[in-house]
Amino acid sequence: MGAHVAGGDGRRSRQRALAEINVTPLVDVMLVLLIISMLAAPMLQRGIPLELPATETASEIDEARVVVSVDRNVRIRINDRPVHYDLLGERMQAIALQRKGKYKEARKLLESLMARDQHVAYELQLSDLDLESGREGAALDRLGGLYHSFPGNHAISMQYGRALLKHRDPAQAETASVILRQQLLTHPEDPVLYELYARASNAAGDPVRAKEAIAESYYLRGDIHEAILQLQKLAELDDLDYYERARITDRLNEMRTELAKMALEQ
Repeated sequence: MGAHVAGGDGRRSRQRALAEINVTPLVDVMLVLLIISMLAAPMLQRGIPLELPATETASEIDEARVVVSVDRNVRIRINDRPVHYDLLGERMQAIALQRKGKYKEARKLLESLMARDQHVAYELQLSDLDLESGREGAALDRLGGLYHSFPGNHAISMQYGRALLKHRDPAQAETASVILRQQLLTHPEDPVLYELYARASNAAGDPVRAKEAIAESYYLRGDIHEAILQLQKLAELDDLDYYERARITDRLNEMRTELAKMALEQ
């Protein structure tokens, strides 16, 4: 009996010893944190003086660049428009004259080039020249004729659309939106095309299509988060009709699914 009681007291004493917590290390940690806080607080209030290098904001370059490219078949293009090798120098000279505002000389040189090499690229540059020199009616007539002669041509459609949007006239913007919408069927992965279509839709009085196009341009440029945000804001509008809401919701769900797959792959 006596041995049994002693055994019970021993277990209880061990349980009491295990139940006690040694708080000395915790106190040490708290004291260290308190000291760090006391030292850091004055710095947070006063701050640390820094001498940063002076910078200047560069002015934005609005002038369009001239890009000369050569493909694997040694075909030369200027701003994605083909040009014959023998006429490259004169073509560059015509562009330079146009940039300097010497429209009459540039036109004369372009007409000389067209007489030797019948190509749409010269017609497009002449329409550029007409727009810059204030002959907008002539430019639209030229581009309209090219568009009907070469239906579906991407370069002509893009330039015609830009020309129609120059003054944001609703009727001309509606024409531009029809032209550009046709291009979306054959060039669905061109973010610049979506941005231009957004401008046309907005000027034509269709802000829903414009915002959808902006979302697609973000998506094609790799910013799926911003694309989803744009569509979410659009879906919150109360005045959407049934077809608009269904179209936006379907595209939003597609992007969300794609974003979820990307997260799983990471």
